[in-house]
Amino acid sequence: MLWLAGITLLGMVAVALEFAIGNRSLRRLRDLPPGPSAGKVSVIVAARNEAGKIEPALRSLLRQDYPNIEFIVVNDRSTDETGAILDRIDGIHVVPIRELPAGWLGKNHAHQTGAQAATGRRRAR
Repeated sequence: MLWLAGITLLGMVAVALEFAIGNRSLRRLRDLPPGPSAGKVSVIVAARNEAGKIEPALRSLLRQDYPNIEFIVVNDRSTDETGAILDRIDGIHVVPIRELPAGWLGKNHAHQTGAQAATGRRRAR
């Protein structure tokens, strides 16, 4: 039983060491250049029947001070007042979805649709 505890301890030490080394090698946001040189950022919000919460959430997002940002809100087949609320908010691009294509899940399809409407720089894979 003692050998099992020793192996477990060695494994935990190895994982902790890997985490510490890997975490130090990550680039920090504060190290990136600020402003437009960092590229355009596209923020995609998928909303379905969010009339009670969507306006304060979007107003909060719109207070961002990043200089080159766009907000794309996908109205994913809402049956409440979400669409009317989105129509009266300036500074967002609304993409409506009327029906869900076969083989798609709602949230996944909404995010894919928003990504297709985005004009921000896409990362190479």
